[in-house]
Amino acid sequence: MEEIHCSDKGKTFSDIYHHKLRAFFKRFDRDNDGYLSHYDYVEMTSINMREVIPRDKADIISQMKSEVWSKVMEPLGEITDGVVKVSIEKLCQLDFTTPEALKATAAAFSTFFDGVDEDGNGYISPDEFRMYFKGHGWDTTNANEGFKVIDTNKDGLISKEEFIQAGCNYLSQQDDTPFKNMYGPLP
Repeated sequence: MEEIHCSDKGKTFSDIYHHKLRAFFKRFDRDNDGYLSHYDYVEMTSINMREVIPRDKADIISQMKSEVWSKVMEPLGEITDGVVKVSIEKLCQLDFTTPEALKATAAAFSTFFDGVDEDGNGYISPDEFRMYFKGHGWDTTNANEGFKVIDTNKDGLISKEEFIQAGCNYLSQQDDTPFKNMYGPLP
């Protein structure tokens, strides 16, 4: 996985881009302390995933999230009480629009897909997508809306291509697209 660098000084991002990153931040700030930590981003997901999907698949997701943390999030953080913490302001400086960032995002979502595709048929069903939400500790009531957004061909399943495209669009698109709701409505 390649590192994703913070934006250059002077580069501006749209309000919708910042809104999506703030929603992303809020979903992962598990202890609601206003910062992301390894505990929030990796450990809580690992614990939750092991409760809803097979351990080997949960471990794949945990490994990728740990890699994302060390290469993307941790360099943004500051050490507080011996723990690396990332503020919302720092997260909003990330530039997910670069070719390197898009490549890293696609790789991460490919891994997440493989972990969530519990039956290995190459598609995520609505039930598997709800497990993806539950495994992240998110309210599953928004899973149906997110599923509909990602299932662009409306066949009732999410292909790997659709999942990766949705993840890349969510994290990189500056415009107001339906992908902003892949995790449910923006708060």
